[in-house]
Amino acid sequence: MKTILSLVLFLFLTVINAQETTLTTKSLKLDNLISFVADNFPLQSENNNEDDEVYEEEVTQLNYQVTFLLETTISNFSDEDEIILKQAFKFLSNRLSKEDKLSIVVYSGQNGLLLDNQSPKSLKKILHALSDVKKNIIEEYDDGIEDAYSHANSNFNTESHNILVMVRNPDAKVETSETEEIVETLKANGAKTKDNSIVLLTAISLLPELIEVIKK
Repeated sequence: MKTILSLVLFLFLTVINAQETTLTTKSLKLDNLISFVADNFPLQSENNNEDDEVYEEEVTQLNYQVTFLLETTISNFSDEDEIILKQAFKFLSNRLSKEDKLSIVVYSGQNGLLLDNQSPKSLKKILHALSDVKKNIIEEYDDGIEDAYSHANSNFNTESHNILVMVRNPDAKVETSETEEIVETLKANGAKTKDNSIVLLTAISLLPELIEVIKK
């Protein structure tokens, strides 16, 4: 009987451990990113239980290994989107420890690795990466989504909460689609190009009024 109970306990603990060390995927809209951080990354002080040292030890056992997958356009984030992202990562930096690790991958308009396995306390480096996506991509990817999973799995840590957070940006889809259409219009009208990029000017920088004129 004792052997059976021991076996059941072992299997139970194995299942729990497997659940804790699985790459968990979350998907949300950019507008909900700050509230997501609040709901999923509690303050360290909230995990403390002075009356139960065993509980405290179990809670602090696993660190966080988080990969953020951010949807972007062929240009940088808009001012509004950049503000949301920077505020969210500042918030996250306060809630995680220096032992935790963050990576940022972008997809859609641009595909690549923006931040590689850094401490959330390296806030200046994180904010700098977000300030200029085109300039700060470390490694370009063919498929941001697929390669984000590959990157997350390559950094998988059995002693951490492994999470991939996909941040969708509805505005990015619209802007990317409109920009691509404008780029093709500019090309058709003789705009100089180099490596499929507009050298003369970028469509994303055009005033809304001018965009509407070009699209007609």
